[in-house]
Amino acid sequence: MFGRYTLNNFSISLENFRAEIKKFDNTYIYLREGSERVEKAILGDAVEIVVNPVEPVNLPKNITNYLMIEFRRKILLEPGREDYFYVTFPIEIGVFVVKSKEVGLVDIFSFLKPKYTLYGNPDQGVICRYWLSEVYDRIPELDKVREGIVELRITNQSEKWVEISKVVFDVYTMHIYYNDRMSFASAYMKVLSSKLAEAEFLESSFEGERSIELYTTKAFQVVGRKFVMEWGI
Repeated sequence: MFGRYTLNNFSISLENFRAEIKKFDNTYIYLREGSERVEKAILGDAVEIVVNPVEPVNLPKNITNYLMIEFRRKILLEPGREDYFYVTFPIEIGVFVVKSKEVGLVDIFSFLKPKYTLYGNPDQGVICRYWLSEVYDRIPELDKVREGIVELRITNQSEKWVEISKVVFDVYTMHIYYNDRMSFASAYMKVLSSKLAEAEFLESSFEGERSIELYTTKAFQVVGRKFVMEWGI
């Protein structure tokens, strides 16, 4: 499903889902059918269609740029220790038109029903896309159109054992890579105390294509990279 297509050969289908582009006279029509119907006209020549995983905070509409991944199994980390493990993240799929360096968003869809939650207190907390993940010591086999993998490197800079149950990210700096097997991202979490941590996405050396990122197509100015988790870890 992920990859590059021409206007004349774009057609993807899975289960009861189908997306395709058909030409009528001088107009190309993008049509998606499944849980909902989306139809758009594409007026352009010699453009490329790119389908790739995108930052998972856009559906049913863009209400936050924060992603919370809760761990099904809590992590106990000794003082001063640095380690890594793998967690999953939900997949949303973007369809783009590309010509030269110019990119336009055609559609976003997912095979998952999104959930949202509040991190922090009602007055100062933030709304987050919510995701519950297993914790893995190696990369698992997953349904690549529904789940991606985050390699999470974590360090405990406090002087005490800490128990970690979740991580919260700002996805405006999320870099997703993909190949035929999976979607992948790298991240880092620095634990400062039993209730305070910093988390951020990183560049990755993963072998694959780098996704077109939605925050760059929307011309967002990213000021900071780290999310400070001040309401518990």
